[in-house]
Amino acid sequence: MIDTFRRARLAAALFLSAAASAQTVTWQPDLPAVKLPAGETKQIVATVCLPGQVSKADIYILADTTTSMTPVLDSVKANAVVLVDALVNSPGVDLKVGVGQYRDFPFDAKPFDNQVSPTKDAGALVAAINTWQAGGGGDGSEAQFYALYQIATDPAIGFRPDAKRIIVWFGDSPGHDPICDIFVGGGTPTFEITEQVATEALQNSGPNGGITVIAIGTQSSLAVYPDSLNDDPLKSVYDYYSPPGIDWCTPAGLPGQADRIAVATTGISTTITDPGQITSTILTTLANVLIAADLGFSVSPSLQPYVQSITPTAYDNLLLPHDPTLSVCVDFTVRLKGPPCGETFGATGDLTVLLNGTPLATKKQSIVQPACFSSPGLMLVGMRRLDPPVPLPGTDPDDLLLVDAQILAVIVPLGTLPVFNIPDQPGISGLTLYFQCLLKKPGTFPDDPLKTSNGLQVTFGDPGLGESYNPGSGLTLFMDTPALVPGQLALECVLF
Repeated sequence: MIDTFRRARLAAALFLSAAASAQTVTWQPDLPAVKLPAGETKQIVATVCLPGQVSKADIYILADTTTSMTPVLDSVKANAVVLVDALVNSPGVDLKVGVGQYRDFPFDAKPFDNQVSPTKDAGALVAAINTWQAGGGGDGSEAQFYALYQIATDPAIGFRPDAKRIIVWFGDSPGHDPICDIFVGGGTPTFEITEQVATEALQNSGPNGGITVIAIGTQSSLAVYPDSLNDDPLKSVYDYYSPPGIDWCTPAGLPGQADRIAVATTGISTTITDPGQITSTILTTLANVLIAADLGFSVSPSLQPYVQSITPTAYDNLLLPHDPTLSVCVDFTVRLKGPPCGETFGATGDLTVLLNGTPLATKKQSIVQPACFSSPGLMLVGMRRLDPPVPLPGTDPDDLLLVDAQILAVIVPLGTLPVFNIPDQPGISGLTLYFQCLLKKPGTFPDDPLKTSNGLQVTFGDPGLGESYNPGSGLTLFMDTPALVPGQLALECVLF
């Protein structure tokens, strides 16, 4: 029987605008690189804002009813009354529920069946669920991309134009990618439905950021598809190989379909191992999407040596406002500490905010230790970049000259470059210069005596941090702050 707490939690609260476009993540400081001298500490704060509730939503339950799904379908049918009651009888909420099932082309005459359009008629919904019988399907992969596309685009589905749209999709097999155009056209080629086509249709369907997808993988076909919806779609696709003389389409696709669709629609992708978990998982994931949110934070392994702490590590069951015009904002504070000077002077990786287990926002972050590196090198400044770059004779093929240094070629202390003041002269705005730094130290780096940086295009007055081009061969050149007029030109050239 379903956990009464979950049922009450879902029934007692207003439903939310899941994955609405109002979700925001801001970073402070929002810089591509952070200077972290040895032993010093600095902070990066990620502020996450999630929107409040809406009072109108349409939820569509989409089931895989192919042969291997018997135990899962039996479990849903046994709890159909409880499931439907928890959804349609929420007080104070204008909520409707629809039901549909899918199988596959060309084995089944009706690969997608929209059984009940979104409604409050609990009897009709329970009756539709009780008709589910496992069968058909043919080969391993199924036609869920066709079903998802139809739900997103067919007016006959019956979504209300002003209601938030959510699909709860469960199954045990990956999907054919593509769905052949001849199937979509009913014998007349029209267009192929790929994962990308289905995803874009979901994103563009309805208000509040399109349709949000909750994908629940059921391991009822464990021997063939241990990763269920996320498994390899090419394992079993014999139904989609064209008979002689008929041009269908070429099977393709990659593992991870459900995860990618959930991320693209800011929904949830999860997996169950016990068929008896399916109804409680439907209610729990809907509660996570609609009533509360779980926020987490992850850091790439390359940045871990610099991370002293993350506070807090997570927000579990973060309750959202009851007013859709409001939002709730929380902070993750990442405290960085520079390790002792050594051979490694910096690293680049990702800082990622997770919403209900899926990435919400990712920041590419570099961390450098300028205090550990201050060596004389050559700074080149010019009005144009060399395109194509010029190989430097007698050096590594990656050592390229990128700037025509007709303005300046000067020895400067790389790692602790001087800061230049930009005067308050309107004529300087819009001026573009190109920079590159080079270092030659055969005594320190006998295996790689010449190191070159990327090129950096700087436009004065531009609020950005310049445009980097071409990879370096040992050095990284970047800007600390925008070169505003008036302002300062602050560059860093560091070992990587």
